[in-house]
Amino acid sequence: MSTVVDPETVRFVTKFKDPVLLQRLANYSAVVISKDALVKMGGDWVKWKQKPIGAGPYKVVESIANDHVTLAAHDLYFGGKPNAKTVTFKVVPEVSSRIAGLLAGDYDIVTDLPPDQLDVVNKSTEAKIVGGPVPNNRILFYDKNNPVLKDPRVRQALSLAIDRQAIVDSIWDGKTVVPNGAQFKEFGPIYLKDRPKPEYNPEKAQQLLKDAGYNGEQITIRSQNNYYTAENPVSEAIVAMWQAVGINAKLEFVEAGKLFENTNARATGNWSSTAIVSDPYVSVYALSFAKTATMGTQKIWENPEFDALGAKLEQAIDPADRAKIFSDMLDIIELKDPGITVLHQNAVFYGISNKLKWEPKQTFAMDLGTQSLSFANTTK
Repeated sequence: MSTVVDPETVRFVTKFKDPVLLQRLANYSAVVISKDALVKMGGDWVKWKQKPIGAGPYKVVESIANDHVTLAAHDLYFGGKPNAKTVTFKVVPEVSSRIAGLLAGDYDIVTDLPPDQLDVVNKSTEAKIVGGPVPNNRILFYDKNNPVLKDPRVRQALSLAIDRQAIVDSIWDGKTVVPNGAQFKEFGPIYLKDRPKPEYNPEKAQQLLKDAGYNGEQITIRSQNNYYTAENPVSEAIVAMWQAVGINAKLEFVEAGKLFENTNARATGNWSSTAIVSDPYVSVYALSFAKTATMGTQKIWENPEFDALGAKLEQAIDPADRAKIFSDMLDIIELKDPGITVLHQNAVFYGISNKLKWEPKQTFAMDLGTQSLSFANTTK
């Protein structure tokens, strides 16, 4: 519950001591928007999103679905007038077209460049590469309700058969890392720095498959056709690694809306986990893996012990206690009754024109405000 105390003060009253209240309020889910604008849209959030009015450095001028969004500078922005008068985000699906447009001067910034194309930009005289790892882990989800994956030993075998470091070295050219499980260094005192990275042990995987009575049943991995950077080659590598230990693996390309579709073929698929706040309760549990989140509502994976620990994590105050609870939760969802396995930390690489001065933050969001973006010679 919240109460307005005065024009600059709001009092929040919670049902219990919330260890992540301030982080929740600092997150995008608590951003300031225009009440009048929302009311004019009849309180319809979907309609409001088509013509949003917030408190940022730019305002929406035009939005054409699947084509472009144009922003204009908000000259009265409290953080200072942006250096760019207008910004247009244009949808260009093909990597080669984005790079060609950048080098031709048609675009100032291009996004989501795969590792094997970075040298093309860096060797040019018109642009350079910026960016790197972001607090987002690429993961696979496991559907424990799939008859073939019902035995946890099969899911354990799937995880053990993946050589993550080989994926990072060969596909990502060493430009990202294999994290210490489904967590982020941004968790600070709750980050489990001594937790080992996911194990690669194909011999153990084969033994687990034998013990579980696996008999060559097909296991499908769903991919969204490079929704994530390098998703396709990573998926193909995983299929080959699974086949090497005797798993009848198949790669299935699906649209984003079909990733979690509950069909007989749903077994495992490409997904990700993001540190939207610097705490595991929100970022790891409540956002994705809780009974009330995606894994539970889509009937993919559920574990009563895991959810009981999640309830404790929500209210625990002491960082040491929270770290122990979180460690026990990871033991369940990664090792004992796998619902996911971590592949690698995600990374975002941009090609930017040499006319610009811009360094992306360690996030997917592109900060083009006054303090972040400037031009070498002229203002656009």
